[in-house]
Amino acid sequence: MKKVIFIVIAVMAPLMAQCDWNGDGAVDVVDIVQTVDCILNDCWAGEILGCTDPAATNYNPNAIVDDCSCEYGFVCESTVADIDNNTYQTVQIGEQCWMVENLKVTHYQNGDPIPTDYSDSEWASLDDTETGAYAVYYDDPSNAVSYGNLYNWYAVDDARDICPEGWHVPTDLEWTELTDYLGGTTVAGGKMKSTGAIENGDGLWYAPNTGATNESGFTALPAGYRGIDAFYGGMGYYGRYWSSMADGNGSAWGRGLVYTDSGVGRYSFSRRYGNSVRCTGD
Repeated sequence: MKKVIFIVIAVMAPLMAQCDWNGDGAVDVVDIVQTVDCILNDCWAGEILGCTDPAATNYNPNAIVDDCSCEYGFVCESTVADIDNNTYQTVQIGEQCWMVENLKVTHYQNGDPIPTDYSDSEWASLDDTETGAYAVYYDDPSNAVSYGNLYNWYAVDDARDICPEGWHVPTDLEWTELTDYLGGTTVAGGKMKSTGAIENGDGLWYAPNTGATNESGFTALPAGYRGIDAFYGGMGYYGRYWSSMADGNGSAWGRGLVYTDSGVGRYSFSRRYGNSVRCTGD
């Protein structure tokens, strides 16, 4: 009899290691005894065992009795809120979580305001003091609603953090991980861009919005930029995003998408530029 029990325990070890029968938060001797008792008394006779939780990666829709084998992979929260209580939809792409909207926050994570409302000459000189700042395209609040704010790299690089808690500005490598997962830089842009066209009244990109399928759910938006000399340009035509990585030459790495191409470019932008920000989960 002891030999039989030993064999049964050996065969059912994976199950025993997972089943918390008494719900005390730990798998212990009591749970093992319960498992062995069920095995010896055939309490599952005629039942289909398996994972019965639809949220699990190994969900078995035919299972009648849960056998404690459910496995849960990496899953993103569906939304995230910044310190200003702006709520952003999120998407899981591979093993990464991304915001589905461009950042709109006006305060750092600790509550300090991010400076704004700079004149052209003031914006152009922010590099001298390495002052973080944001701008709204043509100072029109409706542009911020649709496309988000434009941040210089000093706001991105600030230790007070521009992204919500638990999120961060993606590194250069994290951007590469994203584009690699989507098939490489020559096609990833189309899979990232929101669909539709301004001329057709069903999108935020100008036509032809080449290759746009947004099959990744990233929903890249063409917010344009604020340039070195403070001019605004490119809204509807270009989506430009910061990474957190400086390039060592007074600039920083980022990514760019364009309305006439399905690719994603890796660019070194002057830190004085105002570009969009997408946050990714820690």
